[in-house]
Amino acid sequence: MKIMIVEDEPLLRQGLISKIDWRASDVRLVAEAGNGIEALEQLSRCEPDVVLTDVRMPGMDGLQLIGEARRAYPHLKFVIISGFNEFDYVREAMRNQVKDYLLKPVDARKLQDLLAELGQEVRQEREASARLGELEEWTRLAGESDAKATDHLLTQRILAPDSSWSRLPAHLLGRSFYAAAALRLADTAPGPRFGEDALPLARFAVQNVLQHAFAPFAGDALVFKHAYDADEIVTFLGFDDSASYEAAVVRLDEALRWIGERLEIEASVGIGGAGARISHLRDSYGQAKEALLDRLLRGEGRVYVHEEAVVSGDESGPSPLGEEAERTLQLLLEEDQPDDFAEQALAVFRAIAARPGARFRQLADAYAETWRLIRRQAARLGTALPAAAYGDRSGELARMRHWSETEGPLRAALRSLRPTAPDREDDCSGDRVVAAVKQYADGHYAEDLSLQWVADAYFIHPNYFAKRFKQLVGVSFGGYVTGLRIERSKALLLTTALKISRIARLVGYEDQNYFCNVFKKRTGMSPSAYRGESAAQDDL
Repeated sequence: MKIMIVEDEPLLRQGLISKIDWRASDVRLVAEAGNGIEALEQLSRCEPDVVLTDVRMPGMDGLQLIGEARRAYPHLKFVIISGFNEFDYVREAMRNQVKDYLLKPVDARKLQDLLAELGQEVRQEREASARLGELEEWTRLAGESDAKATDHLLTQRILAPDSSWSRLPAHLLGRSFYAAAALRLADTAPGPRFGEDALPLARFAVQNVLQHAFAPFAGDALVFKHAYDADEIVTFLGFDDSASYEAAVVRLDEALRWIGERLEIEASVGIGGAGARISHLRDSYGQAKEALLDRLLRGEGRVYVHEEAVVSGDESGPSPLGEEAERTLQLLLEEDQPDDFAEQALAVFRAIAARPGARFRQLADAYAETWRLIRRQAARLGTALPAAAYGDRSGELARMRHWSETEGPLRAALRSLRPTAPDREDDCSGDRVVAAVKQYADGHYAEDLSLQWVADAYFIHPNYFAKRFKQLVGVSFGGYVTGLRIERSKALLLTTALKISRIARLVGYEDQNYFCNVFKKRTGMSPSAYRGESAAQDDL
C-alpha cells in the first residue's frame, strides 16, 4: 500500500514517519508534501492509496486538498491528522468520506492499526475490481451504511457461533480476561447540531469518544460500529485483573457524560461479564445487550452492568402480574372498563420498575401476561385485534425507550375490544385472523410459525384456520411460510457472502441439511448451485 504524508511542519512530518512500522505494515512512503498545492501536483505521479494530511496548512489546507483530489481520484483514501479538536472539522471530514480523524500527538499503535485496516481495505477493493457483480454489491452496501469492512468482520464475530477469533488485532490477544460492551444511541436522529449527516456523524463522533476514553486504559480496547444496527457501537475489552474491569465501567460512565454534555447525544451502555477465553466476547456481548434492556426501567444515560437475574421472591405469586393484580385486570376486562384496565396495568409496570434490583425480564413477563389477558378477552368477544397484538411482546418492549411507552399499544388494543355481530362471528372473525397471521408472517418468517402457535396466539381451532387460510390465500399456511423463507434466502445468497448455515438460521431453519433439501425442492437446485449460477451470469 502506497502512502503520501502532507504536513507543513518538517519536524512533525518526520515524527509521523518515524511512528510507522513500514515493514510490518507492508506500506511504502511514495511522497511528502508541505501543503495541499504540493500534494495535488504529486498525486498523478506517485498514485498513493492513502493520504495522511494535516488540516491547517498555508496555501491550501487539508480539507481543500481533499475536496480537489476527490474529483480526480474518487477512490483515494484520506486520514485527517490535526491538533485542532473542533467538531466542524469532523463534520467536513465526514462529508468528504474521510476514513478516520486522528488527534495530535498521534498514538503510534492506533496509527499502526489504522494502516493495517486501510491496507486490508485496499487489498479487498483490488480483488473486488475483478468481479463486477461483487463490486456493484459493495457499492450498494456502502451507500446504505457508514460501516467499514472491519466493522462487518467484527460484527460477524459476535453474531456467528462458528466464527474465528484469530484475526483480531494482536494487542488484544493473550489477555487474562475479556468482556464486551454495547453502547446504544437513544435517538437515531440526533439534534440539529449534526445536520443532514445526523446518524453517520453521530456514530463517528461517539466511536471517536470511546476510543479516546480507553486510550490510557490498563488493558486493551477495540471499538467498532455494529454493521447491521445503526444505533449501536460495540467495544471489545481485554485486561488482566478485576480492577481493570471496574476501571472500564468508570471510563464508560465518563464517556457517556461527555457524549451527553458535549455532543448532546443521549445514549446508554451495557457491559457483559468477564471470561478467560477470547471467545467469551460473544457471550459477554449478549450479556451486555441483556443488561442494556434495564434502561427501560431506570432510564437512559447510564452504564448497566450484567448481573445474574434477581429473583423477586414470592410477593408476586405464580403470575408475573401478581395474583391479585391479575384478578383485578380480568374483572376490569369483563366489566368493559378499558381505561381502568390500562391504568391498573401501568401501575403494575410502575411497581416492577421501582423494585430494587428489578430486571427487564420481570417487566417483559408482566407485559406479555397483560397482552395474554387482552387476547383472551378478544377471543371471547369474537373480535380481531391488530396483527401486532399477536407478535413478540418482549421484542416490542425492547425497542421502546422507557416502560411508560407501553401505554400507547395497550390503549390502542383496548379500543378495538368490541363484540362482533353474532351473524358474522364465524367466517368474518376467521378471515380477520387469516389476514392478521399473514401480515405477521410477512415480517417474522424466521420465527417458529406453526398451526399450534396460531391456535395458542389467536384462540382459533388449527384445523379451521388451516382450511380458511388455504381458501383465502390459495396455499397452505406451511407452504406460505416456506415460500417467504426461500425467497429471502435467495436474496441473501445473491447479495451477501454469508455461509449457507448462517443464511439457513436467518430464515428460520436450524438444520442446514433440512434447509438445503427444502430449497432444492422449491427451486430445483441447491443453495450453493443457485449462488454459483448467479455469479456465473454476472461474469458474462
